[in-house]
Amino acid sequence: MKAKNNKAVWIIVAAVVVTAAAIRLVNNQNASDDVLFTDFIRALLHIGLITAWGFSLYRRVVQKQARHYLCGIAVLMILWLNFKVLKYYICMDAVVRRYLWYLYYLPLVGIPLYMLFASMFIGKTEDYKLKWQLKLLYIPAVLLFLMVMTNDLHEFAFSFPQHDFSPDNYKYGIGYFMVFGWFALCTSASFYAMYSGGKIKRKPRTYAPLIATLVLTICYIIAYMAENTVTRLLAGDLSSACSLLFAAVFESCIYCGLLPTNTRYDEMFEASVGSSAQIVDENFDVRYASASDEPIKAEQIKQALNAPVALSEGKLLHTSPIGGGYMVWTEDISELTNLRRELTETKEELEERTAMLRHEYVLEKDRKVTAEQNRLYDLLTTSTQKQIDRIAQLMKEYELADGDTEKENAILSKIAVLGGYVKRKKHLTLSVQNGFEVPSGELKNAIEESVRYLKAMGARCVVFVDTQRDFLPGEMVSVAYDFFEDAVEAALDTITSCAVSVGVVGGVLRIRVTVGCKEDLSPLGKEWQDASVSLSDEDEWELILHLQGGVGR
Repeated sequence: MKAKNNKAVWIIVAAVVVTAAAIRLVNNQNASDDVLFTDFIRALLHIGLITAWGFSLYRRVVQKQARHYLCGIAVLMILWLNFKVLKYYICMDAVVRRYLWYLYYLPLVGIPLYMLFASMFIGKTEDYKLKWQLKLLYIPAVLLFLMVMTNDLHEFAFSFPQHDFSPDNYKYGIGYFMVFGWFALCTSASFYAMYSGGKIKRKPRTYAPLIATLVLTICYIIAYMAENTVTRLLAGDLSSACSLLFAAVFESCIYCGLLPTNTRYDEMFEASVGSSAQIVDENFDVRYASASDEPIKAEQIKQALNAPVALSEGKLLHTSPIGGGYMVWTEDISELTNLRRELTETKEELEERTAMLRHEYVLEKDRKVTAEQNRLYDLLTTSTQKQIDRIAQLMKEYELADGDTEKENAILSKIAVLGGYVKRKKHLTLSVQNGFEVPSGELKNAIEESVRYLKAMGARCVVFVDTQRDFLPGEMVSVAYDFFEDAVEAALDTITSCAVSVGVVGGVLRIRVTVGCKEDLSPLGKEWQDASVSLSDEDEWELILHLQGGVGR
C-alpha cells in the first residue's frame, strides 16, 4: 500500500510540473492578454507544490532541529516564488520591482546555510545543539545579502552602464560570483557532513539519483548564467526551476539515506529476514510484514493484547500498541521446550543409571571393585544430590503449573541452571578424584554455561576469568565452581544480576561473585568460613573467596 501511495504522489508531482512547463511554452508563443493570467496560474502551481513539499518534510524528518532548518528551506523557496509573483504580476513601479529582484538573493544565500545547519544534526541525538562557532556563518550570509540589497549604491553585484537601472541592461559583478561561491561552498560542506555523519554506508550505485539531480542542477545554473538560448526558452524562470531542482536534490538525499526520515517501513520489513513481525492497524489488517512473516489470525492478535498467546511449534505471540495500530511478533521458545525434554530424559537416565549401579553393586563379587564403584557413586551423588533433589522438586512444580507459560519458563530456566551444574560438577569431581590438573578454560566454560541460563531468566550477567595459568589443580577449580554455584542457587528465586570475576589480586588467585537479589546471602559466610560475604550500597551481595592453596568449606 505504501508503494502505491508513493507512486500516486510522484504522478501528481509530475503532472503539476508538466502542466506548469506547458503553460510557459504556450505563453512564450502567445502575446495575448491571457498570458498574464495563465502565467500567474503557473506561479501558483509552483508555490503550491513547494508548500506541499514543505509539509511533507515536516511529517517525514525525524530529527527535530534538522526538520526545523529543512522546513526553513521550503519557506525560503516559497518566499522566492512570491517575490517573483509580486515582481511580475502585481507591482508596477520599476524601483520596487528591482528591489524584489534583489530579494531573490535572500533564498540563494539562506538555502545553502540552512542546508549546512541541517546536515550538522545527522546522526546526532535529539538534545544536540548547534555549536556557536557555526552560527557565526550568519554574519557572512547577512553581509552578502546586504551587499545585494544595497547594490544601487555601489553596483558591486550588478553593474548598470551609465547608472541606467534597467533590468535588461546589466552585467554581473564580483559580488554576484561571491554569492554563488558561498552557495557552492556551503552546499559542498553540507553533502560532506551528511555523508560522514550517516550511520549506514550504502553502495555507490545507491547515490545515482543524487548525482543525477546534482549534475542537472549545476548544468542548469551554468547554462542560465551563460544565457544559453535553449535553457532560457525551456526553463527561463530561474526561481521556479531552481526551487524544483533543489527540492529534487533534497528528495534524492532522502532516497539515498543521507537525510534520515520516518518512512519506508515497507522496505525495512521486506529486508528483515529471520524474524516474524507485523504492523497492523486498529482493525488488525496487516500494513507491513517481514520477509519471514507467518500468517496470524485477527482473533489470535486480539487474545495477545492482554498477555502472550502460545502458538503451535513452540512459539509465543506478542503484541505492543503503537500509534494507529499494533506491533505483532512471535517468539520461538522451542529451545526451552527442547531443554525441558532433555532434562526429563536426563532425569530418567540418572534414575536408570542409579538403579543399574545399585544392582551391579549387589552382584559384584570382587570386594575391591565393588567398594571402588560404591565410593565413586557416592562421590558423584553427594556432590550433586542437592541439585538433583531440587530439580525433582521443580519438575513437580512444573507439572502443577497447569499451562501458565510464564511460570513454566521460569521453572525451566531454574532447572537449566541446576542441570548445567550437575553436568559440569560430575566432570570436575572425576578430575579431582584422579588427581588431574584442569585447564583454566574449563572453569570459565562451566561458569559461562550457567550464566547463559541465568540470562534466559532475565538476569544481567558478566564473566571475567584470567588466572594467568594454563592449568589449575582440579580441587581448586571445583572449589571455585562450588562457591559460584552456592551463591547463584541461594539467590536463584529473585536474582536480577550476576557478575563473576576470577583473577590474581595481590599475588593471590581469588573468585569474586556479585549478585543482585532480594534473598539474604549472609548464611553463606558460615558455610564458607574463609569467604567474605557483604551487602553493598546498591543492594548487591559481594562474595569473595581466595583460592590459592585450594581453600574450601
